[in-house]
Amino acid sequence: MEQRVSLVISLMKVNPGSEPSIEKLASAVGLSVSRFRHLFKAEAGMSPAQYYRALRMRQAKELIETTFLSMKEIRARVGIRSKDQFTRDFKRFYGRTPAQHRAHRLINRVPLKEIDQTSQLLRTDLHPARRPAAHPAEFDFGPTFRA
Repeated sequence: MEQRVSLVISLMKVNPGSEPSIEKLASAVGLSVSRFRHLFKAEAGMSPAQYYRALRMRQAKELIETTFLSMKEIRARVGIRSKDQFTRDFKRFYGRTPAQHRAHRLINRVPLKEIDQTSQLLRTDLHPARRPAAHPAEFDFGPTFRA
């Protein structure tokens, strides 16, 4: 990859939440705006604005998967003000809304075997008729208590 484009991409990755203008990025690498756009698109396969959007969505996806921050906090961290724009862009990139993605990740994080065991325990706890009979020897009340 062209060294100047690599430098700009590194600058973009440092803080994807604050998007400097194309003019600032172009001047940082000593190119005119039109030459910068052309070179960036040829090297990265997308415009600088599209690249920023992809970086933001990638960072948002990572935050959704690894934290319990609210969507509002995630939007603020990645530099997107509009809830609707965030939802639309995220769905365009990943095929589901941010909330759907978080729910999907949480559900798929717990193995189904554990879910089945937990639901079986809940069913027996909630229905006294289904509880197995407890043997008095199973309870240990300590040396001072007599059953």
